[in-house]
Amino acid sequence: PGAMMLGEEQKKGVMEVLDSKALFRYYGPLGSLNKTKEFEEKFAKYMGTKYALAVSSGTAALCIGLTAAGIGPGDEVIVPGYTWIASALSVVACRATPVIAEVDKSLTLDPNDFEAKITGKTKAVIPVHMRGIGCRMDEIVEIAEDHGLTVFEDNAQSCGGEYKGRKLATIGDAGMFSFQLNKIITAGEGGGLITNEKDLFEKSVMLHDVASLREGPKVW
Repeated sequence: PGAMMLGEEQKKGVMEVLDSKALFRYYGPLGSLNKTKEFEEKFAKYMGTKYALAVSSGTAALCIGLTAAGIGPGDEVIVPGYTWIASALSVVACRATPVIAEVDKSLTLDPNDFEAKITGKTKAVIPVHMRGIGCRMDEIVEIAEDHGLTVFEDNAQSCGGEYKGRKLATIGDAGMFSFQLNKIITAGEGGGLITNEKDLFEKSVMLHDVASLREGPKVW
């Protein structure tokens, strides 16, 4: 578990936040220290995407991304049969319907069964990169593009992994991460969303924080 790697560097970072009194991600009464923004900028740079958003959990990242893409009642989203329950529950939370597709021998989404499960109601697919193993993203993206589907990569378990030289979670329209206790990067709890699409990012920012686009250490 990622928490087993916590040490003096993490203690120092926590104390910097406490000493600054800047416990809110956008501003503090005695200064403008913003560890969350610093993390988002460094994480986006590491992943090679334009945007990164830190949120409260991996489930929240999925819910926010789906909602930002307009997924809602009457829509179907395809998810693999082998995954953590949040992949499907995030679809339910958006009042859409999760459709379960088979996995292949890698225990990730089978592109053939994914395509077979597409209907006129299908709006998106959530390939899940399980236990460090990436999905067959070339095939999945090609199928999704042919049917006009949004691709959300659930990368809660494979942060830092690659597929044919490209980082997992950067191949589809957006990638979602968990920073929970057991994950590769851990905050105890937490999550993240990355994307190169400005509209999706700005809608995600507003969804995660009272429909607002905040800039800098301001008091609103």
